[in-house]
Amino acid sequence: MWHWCKTKYSVAQADEADEADMAIPMKLELLFRSRWGLFYMPILLVAATLLWLSLTNWLPLPPKVLTIGAGVNGGGYSLLAIEYRKQLEEIGVQVTIATTTQSHTGLRQVDQSEGIDLAFVNGMKASQSPLKDFVALAVIEREPLWIFSRLPTMTRLSELRGLRIGVPNYDELGDRVTQLVLKQAKLSKADVTLVPLSREQLANTFLDGQVDTVILMGSVRNDVARSMIRGAGVQLIGFDQVGQLLAQEKTLRPFVLPQGVIEFRGDVPSRDLTMVAVDLHLFSRSTMHPALQRAIFTAAMRIHEIPSFLQRPGEFPSVIGLDFPVSPVTLAAARGQRSWLEELLPYWWAQMAQWILYAALPILLLTAAILAWIPNWFEWRVQALLQNFYGELKFIETEIDDVASDRPIVMREMLQRIDDIELRIMQMQLPLNQTDHWYILRSHLSDARDKLLGMRAR
Repeated sequence: MWHWCKTKYSVAQADEADEADMAIPMKLELLFRSRWGLFYMPILLVAATLLWLSLTNWLPLPPKVLTIGAGVNGGGYSLLAIEYRKQLEEIGVQVTIATTTQSHTGLRQVDQSEGIDLAFVNGMKASQSPLKDFVALAVIEREPLWIFSRLPTMTRLSELRGLRIGVPNYDELGDRVTQLVLKQAKLSKADVTLVPLSREQLANTFLDGQVDTVILMGSVRNDVARSMIRGAGVQLIGFDQVGQLLAQEKTLRPFVLPQGVIEFRGDVPSRDLTMVAVDLHLFSRSTMHPALQRAIFTAAMRIHEIPSFLQRPGEFPSVIGLDFPVSPVTLAAARGQRSWLEELLPYWWAQMAQWILYAALPILLLTAAILAWIPNWFEWRVQALLQNFYGELKFIETEIDDVASDRPIVMREMLQRIDDIELRIMQMQLPLNQTDHWYILRSHLSDARDKLLGMRAR
């Protein structure tokens, strides 16, 4: 009884082993048949996703469209924006200039509009109402505080008492600047007659003699300031003591306007003048692409590096001494730290080459390596499976030498084992490059069968 149970248990164990051996090639065959759906397509899909993520998040290409907020239409900032547009369009960036009809809304136009990417902002205005989500790229110009007079004998601010002073009614800082000047002259508004004027009226009213002086802040690009600087009989007034003024307004910067620097023959100005100015900052969105920030800084260098009577050669653009946080991108660019590809290639080619070199190429190479490894993996698995069959055949061939011809029952079992192995091999559908191993193994099984049958016939 015990012998019968043991024999039955051994037979059951052998059947389970055969079922397990049959399951392995069936799973491998299923994997091989479904290799495109299970391996190739998912890998290609992951590679495409990684390429898309690299273009949108990791190493995105810079935008080709840029909007510049330029304040009032026809003003100095709009003229400056045209120069930037000319420089940026040369490298393939399409620039839109956004202007407004009301100067006092210029800063709010930048701060509240989501469509503006770049803006020119007076440092005093920005300190009064800081911009959100913007970062300073550089200081590009200075905007002097101009005091023009038609009185040839006037040389000091204290002589403003009792005069008619034209002030701009369109500038956000007009009233603040006027108060600073009057306080420096130790005067109050009651000591003078303030005449608010529009942009169109200011220069003509002053040159026609309807007001005695004009207090104005703006760069030489400002059409109003430009028309009065070289006006006949116009006198420029400087500041004798600027320490108190600078203490009141931290954004002011002193500078000296040498005699005759504006017009040498006309001796304008007639003497060295100590003046004050506010830095004009170039602001961009903090999220702006670093490559576009570098391109804008390069354009700023080309536009503002030319010297004038208000700046020395190489003084602007500057990233030193700004009143606001400076973009680390332009700070590095000012120190000469640029991408080596941007030094060798044009702007757009450099950005594309950077994406290909640092994102697309590694992803594609890794994908190609994985795709090439999959057939090798199948080959390794097939080789392992065939080696298992060769191992079984080796055991059978070893037993054949030990079996006597007078033991037909044992020989019948061995033939049955050979038939089982051949049946399992015939049910396998191997890759084409592995079919030679399939035929060789069947040939070895056939040789083993012939040897057994030959022994049985003796």
